[in-house]
Amino acid sequence: MPYNDKYFFEFDTLKTANKATKYYRVVFSKLEDIAVTYDLVELTPSNSPFVLSYKSPEDNAFSPIKTSSAEINILYPYDAGANVPEPEIFLNNTQEAQWLVRFYEITSNGTVSALKWQGYLLNDVQYEWQDAYYYRLVATDNLAVLKDVKFSDDTEFKFPAYLPSDGISVKDIIIQMVNKTGSLLNYKFAWEMYADSNSVRLDSLWSSLYTLMDWKTFQPKTIYPILEDLLRSIGCILYQDNNDATWTVLSVNEIGTRTNNEVPYDMYNSNGVFISSNNLFLNSSINTGDTDLVWKDKNQIVSFLKPIGGYSLAIPYIPKNLLGNYSYQQDPFNTLPPDITDWEETGSFFAVTANQIQNQLGQTFDDYALVVNQSGVNNGSLDLSNYISQTINIQGSSLLNTGSTNQYMVYLEFKTYNRPNAITSIGEGFNFRLATQLDSPIGTCFYDTEEFAVNRDNGGQWIYGSGSAFGRTAVKASYESPYQRISIFTKAIALQDNSIPMRVDFLEYRYDPLTGYGGQYLLDETKLNITHASYRYLEKLKFFANLNKKFSTLNKDSIFTGGFNSSTDWYMFEGALGLKNPLNDTLYCEDRWDRHFEAHNESTENYFDAIISKNVLSFYRNISRKFTGNIWGEQISYPKYFEIQRAVNNNNFVDYANAFEQRVLADSGTCESVYCGSNYLSEFYVVNSKFLMVEASFDYQQSTTAVNLHEDLTNTIEPGFTAGFGGFQYGQGVFPGSLGASTNSEQAPTEPS
Repeated sequence: MPYNDKYFFEFDTLKTANKATKYYRVVFSKLEDIAVTYDLVELTPSNSPFVLSYKSPEDNAFSPIKTSSAEINILYPYDAGANVPEPEIFLNNTQEAQWLVRFYEITSNGTVSALKWQGYLLNDVQYEWQDAYYYRLVATDNLAVLKDVKFSDDTEFKFPAYLPSDGISVKDIIIQMVNKTGSLLNYKFAWEMYADSNSVRLDSLWSSLYTLMDWKTFQPKTIYPILEDLLRSIGCILYQDNNDATWTVLSVNEIGTRTNNEVPYDMYNSNGVFISSNNLFLNSSINTGDTDLVWKDKNQIVSFLKPIGGYSLAIPYIPKNLLGNYSYQQDPFNTLPPDITDWEETGSFFAVTANQIQNQLGQTFDDYALVVNQSGVNNGSLDLSNYISQTINIQGSSLLNTGSTNQYMVYLEFKTYNRPNAITSIGEGFNFRLATQLDSPIGTCFYDTEEFAVNRDNGGQWIYGSGSAFGRTAVKASYESPYQRISIFTKAIALQDNSIPMRVDFLEYRYDPLTGYGGQYLLDETKLNITHASYRYLEKLKFFANLNKKFSTLNKDSIFTGGFNSSTDWYMFEGALGLKNPLNDTLYCEDRWDRHFEAHNESTENYFDAIISKNVLSFYRNISRKFTGNIWGEQISYPKYFEIQRAVNNNNFVDYANAFEQRVLADSGTCESVYCGSNYLSEFYVVNSKFLMVEASFDYQQSTTAVNLHEDLTNTIEPGFTAGFGGFQYGQGVFPGSLGASTNSEQAPTEPS
């Protein structure tokens, strides 16, 4: 559905000498069924017709998501013509984001317009009286809307085709999430660190889309908290830049540490396609003269910010699901066979996706499942040549090392349903397998229900008991218990690099030929996790940065981590942030990170989360200042990095001569260092620091910006810092308390609402 332009207004600024020249244009476009070219209706702007504001949810520089909104004031004259819209026209919305607002800067005598910002009208109109009626509209960038949006198809639950072993770049995760605002703008990513002396930007930092899943409910999470966690974990703020109407991701590591604070960035479109590289020019200055930005009045508010002695990140252990297409979403190309993305049919196996099955599996948000129609008699040998399977490719990864004796455990879980009307005989069911082949003499299967042997010399065969039960793990079907959740938690075994890949197989449905004639079963919500044996009781990872422990520690949680163990953590943690090995295209966590201004030492062990913690703490490590006030100037955007010159009200201070008289000569000539330090007298007139814009409100007509500025300490040396791994938090763990297999009956679902 297209947005069709319907209304507009233009205005100049109070500083403009030529009032006949318009400098800004605001266009209102409505979401409609078909594209229509209307004769645009010009509205009459009121005083301060467009005021753009950026807000921070907390009073500090590092608040990951910076939302923006616009206040729009429109005059409604007494003699308004029939084509002038009543205020109610903007309230008659049949769907969300029905009105798009675009804000342009007009250049080249009005022939060229540069988009500066865009957002969507809220269903809110305020009326005021000022010589004539005017009404006030509010538009927002829609970032806050992400609090109610889940990461799935817009109309039904369809998770994108995705293999966890392939991963996805952090750049693409951010783009996919922010695109849900509806504003398909370009993206600037101003972020760079070094891993083992190699430059890394966000297109080459990888994670998992499955982090957006709640594995307890198998529902996709809402986007906003995930986006906030991700930005916090990579040390970034996100905002819509009102200089060029782009979504911008800016690293706090870059602020105050680049020459002239020119921060390099890569730009991509909303599809993640690279456009160009350039620099963000954050530097500006505020003074009391006639150039650059000028304080509108002298009486600025200066307040002090308490120091923070430490910054801590805690990351819960969310086991990574290594199975692609865990919910059996239909192949978008609907090819038969197979029609199941990421699952492979072997032999003459026949399985299809089924939809509209909410009544059967009880998932109102997910109406897809796998239907296995292959069946055979249960009085013959098990058919091991026909199955549907998925391979977990861990070969070539740093997880496995030839000759390694590291012990790993596997947890497998899935939900199954045998339709009662499809059960045709007694003792029906199906078999599944989980194993990997290891070479002799270790040769061990993952799952042995009788002994859980670590070193059985069975050559890696599929094991379940002996005799007629050999070679399968059976799931029984009955009229009384058609719904089941199956789980296996194995004992630890050793994995080596010459192992064949791990694989999960689902075999045919089996029935008694004397009492039945066939059958089928459904599968959904499959999950497979692998964990290092030492992680079994792990609940949280912690990282920290400390400066002065007498001050409070700022504690934050996240679900993303750069990892503690570079060889295993990418395969263990759902929110792991990793890099790709160019030799074999596998992912791993790195533990040798540096910032662009640091010397790179390949032997240095710097954990990603610890470096990020250090970046954030840099803003708060000393008592610092916050400036609140108004500045007067044009061509200003959010955020800026200011040097303040004579920003305070000089009338509140004594001059140099009087200060020296009062502080030194009048004190018997004693020159206390506290009074005669190199910076003391200069502080009367000059604020010796730089400040980051944290909040701002731009009144474009008045050329006035109301700002909150926070003192930035990252441009000075960081003395006395300690940062690193904060340890493990152990408890009951996130896996079952006991080894083995379990079959739990599920309650029959009710009709979906």
